[in-house]
Amino acid sequence: PNLDGYLFRIYLLSRTVVLLIAMYGATVGKSSLLKIEACTNQAICAILPNNSFYSPFLKYYFEGISSYLVSLSSGSARDNISQETIKNHTVFSPATFSEQKKLVALLENIDRKIVLNREINRNLPLAA
Repeated sequence: PNLDGYLFRIYLLSRTVVLLIAMYGATVGKSSLLKIEACTNQAICAILPNNSFYSPFLKYYFEGISSYLVSLSSGSARDNISQETIKNHTVFSPATFSEQKKLVALLENIDRKIVLNREINRNLPLAA
């Protein structure tokens, strides 16, 4: 499926988990999850949660394709991606919301282990 109908550039976001993707400048293609009420400007594309996509899954997905999105960018001094580029992108995802949640749980577990491993590596010289 693609994100058509679920993607909006909005200025006031409700109190729900919303995926934000930077469309302009040095952070083009970067994504983040917004978990508080906030305002944004036209440089941010907000993807509202729905029954087809789990927002944390979409964050991992768009992190994985950020280089690809940047390769589609246009602009002379700074890279820009359009909301249309994001909206028309087909998202390859597990078939069900439940499967997306399971995949996110696995990826979050791996992320925690990476952080722990980095902390252990940072402390190794202190233990010697």
